[in-house]
Amino acid sequence: MTLTNWNDNLSVDVKEIDLQHRKLIDMFNELNDAMKTGKGKDALRTIVNGLISYNATHFKKEEHYFEKFGYPDTANHKKSMSLL
Repeated sequence: MTLTNWNDNLSVDVKEIDLQHRKLIDMFNELNDAMKTGKGKDALRTIVNGLISYNATHFKKEEHYFEKFGYPDTANHKKSMSLL
């Protein structure tokens, strides 16, 4: 059973970002599945390291689009991401 399913309500209407969001959801679901089958401890390091690495790439790409399209809340987004 998945924790979260992708649906059109989650779309930001930017194909590349939507694909990245889907991948992030898949990674969270993978960890959830491992935990439910008693393999969470074994999978935790690999999945969390993957999430950390992928999020860095993802946030950089989001910020590129924010600047490209003049997203008005770019500064707050960067500030909130620096807290992670």
